[in-house]
Formats: sequence, structure tokens, C-alpha cells
Amino acid sequence: MSYKKLTKILQETERVNHDDLVVRYLAKMMEFTPLQMHFFDESSVLTTSGNRAYGHSDFGTRAIETQKFASNSTLTVNVCCGFFGINYYNILNGASNAMEMVNVFAEALEERNELGNPTFARGDVIVMDNCGFHHQHQGERILRYLLDQHGVTLVFQPPYSPQYNVTECVFQIMKRRLQYNSAMVENFLELTVVDALDFPASFMSGFFRVWICIITEASFRIPTQSYNLQNGCAVHPSLTDEHVNITPASKMRNKLATDVLNKNMLYLMKQYQTWEIQKDLLQSMNS
Repeated sequence: MSYKKLTKILQETERVNHDDLVVRYLAKMMEFTPLQMHFFDESSVLTTSGNRAYGHSDFGTRAIETQKFASNSTLTVNVCCGFFGINYYNILNGASNAMEMVNVFAEALEERNELGNPTFARGDVIVMDNCGFHHQHQGERILRYLLDQHGVTLVFQPPYSPQYNVTECVFQIMKRRLQYNSAMVENFLELTVVDALDFPASFMSGFFRVWICIITEASFRIPTQSYNLQNGCAVHPSLTDEHVNITPASKMRNKLATDVLNKNMLYLMKQYQTWEIQKDLLQSMNS
């Protein structure tokens, strides 16, 4: 027996019905292409978010940093992102709530992209977590009505599963940049947050590739019998019992990854290439 770092697993993810919720989420997301997916989430930012976690000091002494602000002055950053970048974001003073969430989407649904088309087109899907006020009775009802008017579907990710939301990657980069600019955070917090959210669209396509790998791994991890056609929750039309219970013959054929990813990844790559061509044309026209 060896001494190891603990891997912490949330108790809620070990419940009997959690796999069923994951399966239903995966099955629903398979109805959409990556270009139709938009992920929404909120993150709180304290005035002291730019403070470093580590510092230098003499041997045998503690590394101490005097904070200019030690209060709970909080901002809430709302971000909705898609395959080509951040679709919409705003910054609130204080904590968010159900009505603030509805106001965010009321403004976001009016946004247009570089070509003048709606950022959220009919047939798109918005994914968010199960935060308490997301399910607040009036708030969720109004939000669903608002999205239905624009032909957009609302999907909630499985409980306690942040890995299924691409926006978490955005917030990781944002908070890392805030730590690198601690001086700016102390004096110009909102401007620093805006600057931290400015990154190339290629970052987002990379986040989506990570997300695809995560949901594919989840498809293999969950036993096949939990999403067979009997309960109407098939995760992928090509996924069979052979993909989960791997035999020596199936290993030799080496079709495990290609059967599941080939068609979806080919479509994603073609759409990305098309976007690169359109972006070059727009840049040449503007110059």
C-alpha cells in the first residue's frame, strides 16, 4: 500500500440515477451539431481574485502578501459561448438571480454575428448547469418561453458535472489571467475581466474538442444496457455492446474510435475550414 493524493468524487455523482441523467444528456446533445451548441454559465469574481497563491520568501519564513482589498466585493460574470468564441457576456455587480439570468438572455438573443445573422439561430441549443435559481419556477418558465420564441432549445447538464460545460474552460483561462494581472485587478477589475475574456476563436474550438473527448469517454464508461433501445436513450447509433465489452477481435479491428467519432469530427472540421475561409474574406474586405 502506498501514500497517494486523494481523488475526490462527489457523492451525488454516485447515485443510482446519475448515469441515467448523463445518458439522457448525451442522447439529447447528439441531436445537435457543434455549431448549434451554446454553453452558458456564471462565475463570481472577487476583488482579490488577482492575488497570487504562491510567492517567494527566505527559507524558514512564510510568504506573506498584504492585500489592498480584503472585502467580499463581488462581480458576477455571465458568459455564453459557442464553437467560434464567446457569443455574449456581461458583468453584474453582486450576485446573480433568476431575473438577471432572464435579462441576460433577453439581450443575448438580440445579438448579431459579423455577417449580420442572429447569434442564436433557430434549431440551436443552450446548455447550462443546475444552479438553484436556474430552476426557480418563474425564472425557468420565462426563460423557456423566451427561447421558444426564437426556436432555441434549453438543456440542463447532469447535476454536479461541470466537465460537460465548455464555459468552465473559459473561466479557467479568465481566472488565470486575473492572477497574472494582480495590479490591474486591484484598480480596474471590470476592465481586467473584459480583457481576460478576449482570446482567439481557436481556443474555443480546442475546448470543444476536449468536450467531445469527455462525452465520448462517458459513453464508453456507462454500461451499454443503461442506454439500449428498450428505454429509448441510445447515445449513438453506432455504439453497441461490443464497444464497451471489448474483445481481442474488436481490438484488432481498431474501429472503436472511428465508428463513434468519424462522422461528427469530419463535419466539425469541414465547418471550421469553411469559417476560416469566410473570416479571411471578411478581413480582406475590411482592409
